[in-house]
Order: sequence, then structure tokens, then C-alpha cells
Amino acid sequence: MGVESGNYQIYVGTNSAEIFLTGIIAVNGENTPIPYEEGKITPYLTGEIQNVSDEAFAEALGYAVPDGSWGNVFTENDAICQMQNAKSGLARFVFRQLEKRKRKVEEAGKPDLNILFIYNMPFRAIAKMAGGMVDKSMVSGMVEVVNGHFFRGAGQVITGFFLNRKANKKYESLLSGKE
Repeated sequence: MGVESGNYQIYVGTNSAEIFLTGIIAVNGENTPIPYEEGKITPYLTGEIQNVSDEAFAEALGYAVPDGSWGNVFTENDAICQMQNAKSGLARFVFRQLEKRKRKVEEAGKPDLNILFIYNMPFRAIAKMAGGMVDKSMVSGMVEVVNGHFFRGAGQVITGFFLNRKANKKYESLLSGKE
């Protein structure tokens, strides 16, 4: 994959507000054909993306535009706020508590970014945000619970906890040179 032909504007400066040298360089590179029918993606070619039709978006996306509805079967990629549709009563309860906290701070006029972050966070991010205390298998177990499989999911979370703790201790030992 090469560089596309064209005239490129070059800016040199200490930052974007302090440009002290500009220039144009002509590049004789490759012209890559556009893989879409031009009439269908005109907004993307012109940069006028405020009014993109569903047809143009689907053409660029490569498949039909999703309808935006949420189901009640979850994966690690679904957001925590989607638990309002969960099969698990426990998950719906957790959602209602989070929703109450979100509504309370919004009504006070002081949105809490931590609550908003958690509310919109995908399940997979729990492992990233837990400082090593939660791993991917534990997140999978949590999703099982949300999907209505309490005992299977809880077992996965508990087993994952002990395996993860053991792996973390081994890694800490390795880092400290005690192993």
C-alpha cells in the first residue's frame, strides 16, 4: 500500500497556533480506486456528512444499518445501560439503582462523569478498569448472570476470581524476583 498522489500542505511550528513555515509538496504516488459507487457515497467524498442517507451509510458500512433496538441477550461488547432489558432480575435491579443515581445527579444539575462512564461502559471494560482484579473469564461469567444463567455465571466469576488471584500473585512474584 503506497501513498496516494496529490498536493500535500506541510505546516511546521511549535504547536497548531504557532506555525512559522508552510509549504506544498507534490507527491506522485498511487491513485487508489474508490471501492464504492460514487453516487451512493457522495457525502463522504464531498465532506458534507451532516445529511448522510441510510443507503449511503449502509454502502460505506458494507451491510444494512442496524435498527438500533436492544435485545435481551448480551455479549461483552454490550453496554451496562442495556441491562434494562436483561433476563436476569438481579441485572435489572442493578440497572435501576444505577439509573436512580444517574437521574438524581442530573436533577441536581451536576452530572457525575463516573456514573455516566459506568452507565455507558461495555461489560468488557470492567476487566480493563479493575486494576487486574477482574479478568476476561470473570466478565464472561458476569454476562452469563445478566443473561439469566445465575449459577453458571456466578460459578465462572468465582472460579475466575481464584484463578486470576493465583495468576496475579505469580506475576507479582516474577516481577519482584522472588520466583
